[in-house]
Amino acid sequence: MWTRIFVIHNPFFSGDAGLSPSRHGRKCKTESEKTLTLQHVVEDGHLVVVHSWVKLKSDDIGVALVHIFRFQNELIAELWDIVQAVPENSPNEYGMF
Repeated sequence: MWTRIFVIHNPFFSGDAGLSPSRHGRKCKTESEKTLTLQHVVEDGHLVVVHSWVKLKSDDIGVALVHIFRFQNELIAELWDIVQAVPENSPNEYGMF
């Protein structure tokens, strides 16, 4: 059940937007080919960091996404998200993932 509104530090949403069921449901319908592949999850006390590879379609190169969650009383209190485009041509032989 989605009952908690928390602070979001994302410049593209209002700071108290939270993740409401209706917003989440609309995004799922409009982005039905979207995939999110977890790469790393790190927990340190009240913080959890999730590093993911997100593609809107299967043939997209995608973006690297980092979510930082701060928990309070076992609920998400704050969320930061950081996005970086995956470059098509990179000199780094190890890639982003």
